[in-house]
Amino acid sequence: SANYGGANTLWVWRSDVESFSRVQGLLRFALPENLAGATVDQARLELTVKARGSATSRIAPRRITTAWIEGDRQGADPAAGQGCTWATADGTVPWTNGGGADALASGPASVPVPEPDIVLAVEVAALVQDWADGEPNHGLVLLGDTAQGPCDAQFHSREAASPALRPRLVLRYATGLPAEVADAAPPQAALLA
Repeated sequence: SANYGGANTLWVWRSDVESFSRVQGLLRFALPENLAGATVDQARLELTVKARGSATSRIAPRRITTAWIEGDRQGADPAAGQGCTWATADGTVPWTNGGGADALASGPASVPVPEPDIVLAVEVAALVQDWADGEPNHGLVLLGDTAQGPCDAQFHSREAASPALRPRLVLRYATGLPAEVADAAPPQAALLA
């Protein structure tokens, strides 16, 4: 298994044939310190589409339940403990489900992937509320949904040359004071293939 933590693309691919391989994109955002115990009014994941190989492409974000390491490779095998792969969360420790990120089965409904250069926005407030309520922030995995056909989508990662293309998590939450708006940039992103 290879690590793609240093790649400038988050790719989500899944065939509508279950026996074929899959590709998942992982993201983890640094959250505001005062989010703990807050009420999350809105949390919008924004991803800029780089390419879409199928008009039927749909993605579903899910909360990751296992710690992982991003790594810095662009398709090479990581040294032990130096980055996640399809088989491991950090280059050594296996994902508990046998392949791909360990994630919650439920989450936001899948959304269609627009054409390239369009920003895909997905509401993920319930997932972020879990973090505000004390669940560990292990980030999100982007899963391909094949209910309407194959999924083949590529998004700009945090390594994109232009900051405007990088993934964002835009939060609106209340801590007992007036509502705050924060823009969390992802410190880590990886690709499982």
